[in-house]
Amino acid sequence: MPAGDAQLFKLKDGKELVLASSSPRRKEFFSSLGLPFTAFSPQSEPLPDSMWKPHEYALLAARSKAIECRNNFSGCFSCIIGADTVVVLKNQILGKPKNHDEALEMLLALNGHSCNVISAACLIFQSGEILDLLDMAEVVFHHWSEEILASYAHDREPLDKAGAFAIQGKGAFLINRIEGSYTTVVGIPGAQIVTSLLSKNVICPASSFN
Repeated sequence: MPAGDAQLFKLKDGKELVLASSSPRRKEFFSSLGLPFTAFSPQSEPLPDSMWKPHEYALLAARSKAIECRNNFSGCFSCIIGADTVVVLKNQILGKPKNHDEALEMLLALNGHSCNVISAACLIFQSGEILDLLDMAEVVFHHWSEEILASYAHDREPLDKAGAFAIQGKGAFLINRIEGSYTTVVGIPGAQIVTSLLSKNVICPASSFN
């Protein structure tokens, strides 16, 4: 947490938080709240399949990561959090592009249109309780020339991003507006997770004012 910033939340005494994700964006979310966590990087996740609706796949992938962590994490935990995000255009999931050409293809499909970004989370508590969370936001793209999209597509940033764009990075200029939660577009249903951790007494406000 940057010097001078107030800590917003803290873990309750004896509580341990584990984040089943290698995503820098999700790590940054919890760090920005002042919450310490142990990071666990899942090694696998289910591949998208036409038999699943996009929100079903997001929930399945989030749960898969959380369960893999629970089965392989050797330390103590109060709550394990797995998360997954999908970009959906015309009911089709846009994954991470394999190369710059595929990134440009995705960006051209999104150009001037809107897509849905679905973020899911699975919380596994020490008691064994499993809680699934889901949120969706609409992202509306500005219309850009192919030359501009090609310039962005050949940057490194789109290659590890679902849909080939990062709203929190250089790709922010692509977006005209969003309808819904910014954290959902970034990659995590933030408000729902914080609400759940508060209600389950895993975290509490860092400061109280009387």
